[in-house]
Amino acid sequence: MLRVPIQHAQAGMRLATPILHPLRGNVLLNVGFELNDSLVRKLQELEVHECWIEYPGTEEIARYVSPAIMQRRGQLVQHMAGLLEQAQRKNTTRLDFTPYQHTIRDLIEEIALDQTAGTLILELGGTRRCELRHAAEVCFLSIVLGIKLRDYLLMQRKRLSPNDARNLIGLGLGALVHDIGMMKVAPETKTRFLDDGDEDDPVWRSHVTLGYRMLSGTIRPAAAGVIAQHHQYFDGSGFPDEEREDGSRRALSGHEIHVFARIVALANHYDRMRHGTENGIVPRVRVMRDLLFGPFAPRFDPVVLAALPRAIPAYAPGTMVRLSSGETAVVTGWNQDAPCRPMVSVIDAERDSWATEPSNPSRQIDLEVETGLHIVEEGGVDVADANFDLPTEAELNAA
Repeated sequence: MLRVPIQHAQAGMRLATPILHPLRGNVLLNVGFELNDSLVRKLQELEVHECWIEYPGTEEIARYVSPAIMQRRGQLVQHMAGLLEQAQRKNTTRLDFTPYQHTIRDLIEEIALDQTAGTLILELGGTRRCELRHAAEVCFLSIVLGIKLRDYLLMQRKRLSPNDARNLIGLGLGALVHDIGMMKVAPETKTRFLDDGDEDDPVWRSHVTLGYRMLSGTIRPAAAGVIAQHHQYFDGSGFPDEEREDGSRRALSGHEIHVFARIVALANHYDRMRHGTENGIVPRVRVMRDLLFGPFAPRFDPVVLAALPRAIPAYAPGTMVRLSSGETAVVTGWNQDAPCRPMVSVIDAERDSWATEPSNPSRQIDLEVETGLHIVEEGGVDVADANFDLPTEAELNAA
């Protein structure tokens, strides 16, 4: 199996997983379907970002792809589409969130049962301006982070029983609707934010309060708290300001912010950075490096931030990359402690047929062992300067 950006898809490639509609979640093309030029153009028009194709000799990558998780994500997109439609009709008072909670619960259970596949976030498709895409992807990443951080949740939610403290339904639901207040913000305000990223715009900032007022009392308090606090930052630089006992007003900081909101704050920022341009998706590895070591790092709970490269891969299995040797390879596995040095398998990217057995067996390389090699390109994008090393346990203890 190979994960191919849709702009690199070719006629003759055969699908290894279904392609879902980016806005409706239903199956567009099923497993085994052979692509042609007309279909590739249509998928590009629909803003489908990628597809999985069959490639002999890479069958081990299948363990990172779960049809059950894909199905739950499709259901989540369908539910969110209905919610946005009702919000546009200003009909949120009669919303029944039971189906959303059931789907999120099922998604959590599927990921918990198959955490290998759960780490692999499949791109839903849709433009960077698509609120549905953003909501669903922030929800999924928040759940994956929450599962990784369940012991931390137990520490942060000491007033609750262990089972309730680790329950992630409120996290998933809050993440799904975190930006619901944007439905009440003027379109020109949303467009302006997507164009310039100015978080100081008071009209744009109002979406937090508007969203909280829309759903407070109709969803779980923890989920409503995510809406209210997902722009509160760990270093106190977020918003909105809250009145304090001494009469002053200032933003929350540190552990004053609910742990669910701290998780969603990171997932929200990650997705905005990943889809930060009109020219395509920014590689995961570059977004992770910028979040971990860039100027925004103090905004986020350091425990949550440290979990990011260990919860999802910097180079996703199935991704085609170019090595510093000039060879083309596919990522076949990843190491949580060395996220930029995954297992890869060298392939022939110039072959005439994508379905027949390659003439030469694939050469397996563990980049953690072969330290003279590194990844320099992903999906045709230069990432040579984006690779990073995580601090060792000894370095963390010394710090």
